[in-house]
Order: sequence, then structure tokens, then C-alpha cells
Amino acid sequence: MILFYVAIMLGVDFSDDAHALYISVTEIEISESLELEMVVKLFSDDLYSSMLSREPTIVSVESKWNLKEVSNYISDKIKLRSGGIPVPIILHEINIEGESTFLRFEGSLHSDSKDLEVQLGHFYELFPTQRNILKLKNGGEQEHAIFVSAQQVNQYDLD
Repeated sequence: MILFYVAIMLGVDFSDDAHALYISVTEIEISESLELEMVVKLFSDDLYSSMLSREPTIVSVESKWNLKEVSNYISDKIKLRSGGIPVPIILHEINIEGESTFLRFEGSLHSDSKDLEVQLGHFYELFPTQRNILKLKNGGEQEHAIFVSAQQVNQYDLD
């Protein structure tokens, strides 16, 4: 039911497609020591279809992802920068819960980081109408955003 309300808020058109909701949720948490943990929640079947369309010889299946394949696929879709410098992130874990796949990344911001620039590309290349929801936690502060295009870049103050 909650996804239905989110879909309505995002302006999803249910008339043309039997599976019209293409959405991801990304949570980024930044610790006081500027360590970064990011969890991306995706629909498993949509991720698999997109990966398969890009590389027909993948060994991953929806019930058992290959860490290297998923990392290679997703790495060009998430761009983080701080002070104009790319923030490297590493995929550490993949968990499957029902129809969802959770990707857990870790990284570190630079010691003098004052901002974070986030770009969430299309995780599902086949579905350009997708929406990516971001929840950013920095200390006691939380910010939320909806990414509606693969080119959208949002900047956040970390002070």
C-alpha cells in the first residue's frame, strides 16, 4: 500500500504497463569519522533483466547474485563526489529478501569533506521511467530526494 502512495506521488502512469513501477531506494549514512555506508534496494527481477540485456552471458540469477557482476554493472550508475573529488565505494554484500535485492556499499569521505554530490543513474536501463529515492543521514540530520533522471545531480552540505 505504501508503494502505491509513493507511486501516485511520483506520477507513475499505470495505464500502459502491467508492471509500471520501477523504483529504487538508496540510503546513505555518514558517520562522524566520515565513513560512508550506502544500501541500495532494487527489485530483483528488474535488476536481472537490465543486467541480462547489457551482458547476455552473466552467471548471476535473481536468487544468487555474483558480487563481481553486480558490482561491475552498478559501478557506473552511482557517482559520489566530495569537494569535486570522486568518492570510491565498494560493494561488500548482497542480500535478497523476497522480491528485493539489497546492495551494501562502503566508502570514506575525504577528511576535509564539506559537501557530498550524489548522482543515481538508471539502475534499470530498460526502464527510463524509473525513480530513485534517496535518504541521506548525516549525524542527526536527514534529507530526502527523488531522482527522476539519470543525469540529475544533487548536492548536500555536510557541515
